[in-house]
Amino acid sequence: MTTFDESQTHGPPNIEAIPMAQNETDKMSWKKKYTAANHTAFKILDKNEMPNATINSEKAFSTDSIKKMSPPMPHLFSHIPKTGGYYVFEMVNKLYLEYNSTVAACNLGSAHFFTRKATTKGKHCVMWMSERHYYKIRNHDKDAFVYTIVRNPKHHVLSQFFHCQESKDHEKRRSAIENVTLDQWLLSHARAGVNVRRRARLKKRFQCYDPFNLQWSYVESKDVTSNVTTFLTGNQSRSEIKQDLKDRYTVIGDQSQMGESICVIFIRNSGFVPRECNCSHTPLNRRRLSSDHGTLHHGATFQTSVKQDALIDALTENDMTLYSIAKEIFAEQAKAIEEEYQFNLCSKAQF
Repeated sequence: MTTFDESQTHGPPNIEAIPMAQNETDKMSWKKKYTAANHTAFKILDKNEMPNATINSEKAFSTDSIKKMSPPMPHLFSHIPKTGGYYVFEMVNKLYLEYNSTVAACNLGSAHFFTRKATTKGKHCVMWMSERHYYKIRNHDKDAFVYTIVRNPKHHVLSQFFHCQESKDHEKRRSAIENVTLDQWLLSHARAGVNVRRRARLKKRFQCYDPFNLQWSYVESKDVTSNVTTFLTGNQSRSEIKQDLKDRYTVIGDQSQMGESICVIFIRNSGFVPRECNCSHTPLNRRRLSSDHGTLHHGATFQTSVKQDALIDALTENDMTLYSIAKEIFAEQAKAIEEEYQFNLCSKAQF
């Protein structure tokens, strides 16, 4: 038992070998072909068929169609810890199970994306998820369709702490942090600031996450751990950051809009609108969380003190910028989906 001592402070797998896109022209060409293939191989529910239409899943997801559609760019989900990524994948797979049980979103845990396989447990992988930063995706899959989801920074930091103290998943390492208060944990990391080595020592000492702009570190386009100066936005304007994120992410979801985020991710990946996501003619549904990892406290509901709020603000300056911009981007991405498929997205989809 450890006590705190403040003095120490998009698409189906590449089944057949296809040459990688060599430049941006090739990449855009493949994206256009992929979009066209989606609309051909997958049955799209139009506004006249919704919401009671059914999908001919055998026709929509036939193996021949999958092989014909296989583009050179995989669909990769960069899972930022404690943002709801596992829930997203659980619901995406639930939708695929309903419409075609021969395909699946495949979870790699924290393994490199380049270790992925085309199939898992007899199913074709149409998306892969891993707790890998964007720059690591870029290093091996520069032409990939990339997805992620971000979360309110304050809720995110609190979720990290309570996961380490209370989650069943963290039980073997809990002794390192069980006698540490939230204030002590926040203060230690706030004092470490941009000092990468000191933050690394704290992460090892508490056997917990490093909350310092954690989400920003995952979406950065380069390795920020080796150079603290690149961790900050520097001279980038808000519009430049927004355009950069839009260029790099196929979907960047918002955890506070989980239902919509799951729907937009699934539609972009599969190419069709499932009835669970269509609210053109039905009342809005409510989402039900399936798992809380066994924690007693939750980031979205925990009441913080003024001091705790100040410490969290100091730890999440870049994350707050990211979240604000990401919400704008997701609103645009959701609107684009609705216009493309001519339907009304459910604001609180039930899966």
